[in-house]
Amino acid sequence: MGDFKVASIIELIGESTESWEDAVNQAVEAASKTVQHITGVEVLNLTAVVENGRVSRYKADVHVAFGVDDSLRLHKARDMAAETAPV
Repeated sequence: MGDFKVASIIELIGESTESWEDAVNQAVEAASKTVQHITGVEVLNLTAVVENGRVSRYKADVHVAFGVDDSLRLHKARDMAAETAPV
């Protein structure tokens, strides 16, 4: 499974006290808990929270891309066709 005809994109904001790279990784790791077939990430914006003159939290606004699995759609289409077929 890897040749997806359709991809979808979700936008997330990852956060880290370590770095912007870690913030990106946090967003991807969080998405991977509920999203399958993640194929890439685009970093849109990097920001940070400053406290007492120092960066305390790094934030990364990202787009996470994932392939849409057609097998479920095809399976449902077959089921629907079977239900409407004359007996």
